[in-house]
Amino acid sequence: MNVNSVSSQSSISYLKYSTAESNSTFSSVDNSTSSSNSYLFDSSSSSSTSSYLLNSLSSTDDSSLWNTVFSGSSANKSIVLATMKKYTETSDEFYSSFASTATSLQSSSLNLAETLDSSNSSTSDIVDSITSFVSDYNDATELFSDNSDISTALSGLATSFSDGTTDSSDLLSSIGITVDEDGKMTVDEDTLTDAVENDYSTVQSVLGGSTGLASQAYSKITLAINNTDNLVPFPDFTGITTTSTSLGLLADLYA
Repeated sequence: MNVNSVSSQSSISYLKYSTAESNSTFSSVDNSTSSSNSYLFDSSSSSSTSSYLLNSLSSTDDSSLWNTVFSGSSANKSIVLATMKKYTETSDEFYSSFASTATSLQSSSLNLAETLDSSNSSTSDIVDSITSFVSDYNDATELFSDNSDISTALSGLATSFSDGTTDSSDLLSSIGITVDEDGKMTVDEDTLTDAVENDYSTVQSVLGGSTGLASQAYSKITLAINNTDNLVPFPDFTGITTTSTSLGLLADLYA
């Protein structure tokens, strides 16, 4: 799934949630005795406001989305909504950052590999492309680390990006790039410039080619992009409903 598509879906889902929440009946959604409760979940309600939000997705005119998804279930509406609120907020925040971070790293990785392979690249061209790549790599490392508790996929990416630099810290240091304990890099431009001018084979070996850091980063971030929709997994409601069609309706509503 396209990165920007997922980010847009997340934004739309949160807008839907916010619309429901801002309605005056939302505060009573977990009160089964309240008539306002039916406005949000019961399509038989005469309400002309929030019922449009959820009930327009009902399979029939006389059954609400809630009853369709959680038919025969004792699921607590407020708990489900709280879970979905957390999901939409988390996915919206992560994917909005991921979209720009991933595309930037993908671009700078390719640019660095091409710059290192080109015989027409000047020293300043190479240093600039390395500095840009390091910045984008650090952004990705930080993003995955900060969100590693969201899913096993993000935890794996955090470890992979951190290990990618820490495992090569000695070689990177030899060309003027130091690595901290979190895997983030810092460039000493004077040392890097000297390495480019006097030890280009090491620079190319560490950063370029098919096994260099740029190629590794491109492969990792491209894999992440291709699995974008799995980075922030949809909440598991199988404990309270086992109907895949019903889960699909809920997934369609919240992205």
